[in-house]
Amino acid sequence: MEKMEMKKYTHGLSFDVEDWYQSCVNGKAPITKRAYHNTLAILDLLEKHQVRATMFVQGMVAETFPQLVRKMQKEGHEIATHGYSHQSVRKLGPKRFQKELTLSIRILEDITGEKVLGHRAPDFSIGPDTPWAFEIMAKAGLQYDSSIYPIQGRRYGDPQAPIEPYWVYKNGTSQLLELPLAVILLGTKRFPIAGGGYIRHYPLWFIHWAFGKLAQERRQAIFYFHPYEINHRETMELCRNKPDLSWKMRFFMFRQGLLRETMPKKLSSILKKYTFLPLGELVHSWSFSGVK
Repeated sequence: MEKMEMKKYTHGLSFDVEDWYQSCVNGKAPITKRAYHNTLAILDLLEKHQVRATMFVQGMVAETFPQLVRKMQKEGHEIATHGYSHQSVRKLGPKRFQKELTLSIRILEDITGEKVLGHRAPDFSIGPDTPWAFEIMAKAGLQYDSSIYPIQGRRYGDPQAPIEPYWVYKNGTSQLLELPLAVILLGTKRFPIAGGGYIRHYPLWFIHWAFGKLAQERRQAIFYFHPYEINHRETMELCRNKPDLSWKMRFFMFRQGLLRETMPKKLSSILKKYTFLPLGELVHSWSFSGVK
């Protein structure tokens, strides 16, 4: 299917901008230049294909590299929040979540001079057990969240959540739209295809088949990636530079680095063939005018 034929199925494209070692291994570690250079590589790829995306930027990354946030903004990407410390929203609890959300929004708005509209929780750590989080986001002035994966996952997911955008919070003038991550339907089963580790492990033919399935179902979808996913040397270098790592941690790093070398080709193929917009623009497009 050619790209022109897919235009009526414009999808949402997003990147969670974080430093892999700090976000996945050691939350107390400083943000490093790896996050900066990995994101520059993604920006180059997006520029090559003339595609704009939503950048969910972790507050600590924005604090460390404000010039990176300005570059994203200058190149036409939407700047949204990925929290401040990359701690689980569930573990933060209401008070600390509100504090970190407010801080991350202020950091980003001070850098860009523009209002932050969207949020994505670290590790999709929001669900039916955290209704307070949606209220906090709405009252903070956010317009949308994209943290719900409508699947039964081991660490995250809500299999009862709608697979289409829906109002997750409404109270007077405060409201929040939820943009769930992409799934395809195989019979009654929901199959995750939104990005990250899923795209990394799926063969390219299956990825294109999944996009075709979305078109058959006449559905737009939300996709996510991480800049570090195109750096296949990162985990190996960290293992070499940290000889005291346990074998358990080395195996974790091996799994996290597995098939990263396939991501530049897969991303290029997807960006070339299908049509994407930043999530904030998709929210305001006619496409979601029927959201319930």
